[in-house]
Amino acid sequence: MTISDDTRLVDGLAVRREVLGTEIQETLLQVAPYCGAPAALECFRVAERVLAELDAAS
Repeated sequence: MTISDDTRLVDGLAVRREVLGTEIQETLLQVAPYCGAPAALECFRVAERVLAELDAAS
């Protein structure tokens, strides 16, 4: 699995569990220093896409 695959899976599950988008963003901000800027930015991009897809589907 890549970072994108992992992030899509976790974000999708989090939203299905009624975790707010702002809570997902806050979590990503908290882990960013540990994973590094490039990986953190990719996670934010993927999270935005997942949230947009889920909004469009509902």
